[in-house]
Amino acid sequence: MSGLPTWSDSGQSDLLELVAQGSATGTADDEWDLYVEALRTVAIQHAGDIYPNALRKRVRGLVAPKRLGAFVSRALARELIAPTDRWEISDDHEGRNAGRPCRVYRAQLALYRDST
Repeated sequence: MSGLPTWSDSGQSDLLELVAQGSATGTADDEWDLYVEALRTVAIQHAGDIYPNALRKRVRGLVAPKRLGAFVSRALARELIAPTDRWEISDDHEGRNAGRPCRVYRAQLALYRDST
């Protein structure tokens, strides 16, 4: 039947990557750019370490909260950041995560390149 749609693999198998892409309006792309810039700024201010509390303060109101987890996954997948064995306690009262442990990340060389 020629009226049936044909499906092909887009090569985009990661569900979190799809969430991070968001809508076709470009909003998610703009927010991704802001997120990466915030990662760079926090890394520079903290000798390469990315502390979640400092990062959250830079992206609050600029990046949709629902995208933050997806953006962390994207940054890890693109090797912009790497997890450390260190944690800090969240001070995020607005997001109701205060008191919970959150991982500290380390900036990787790819974070400082222009193409992310």
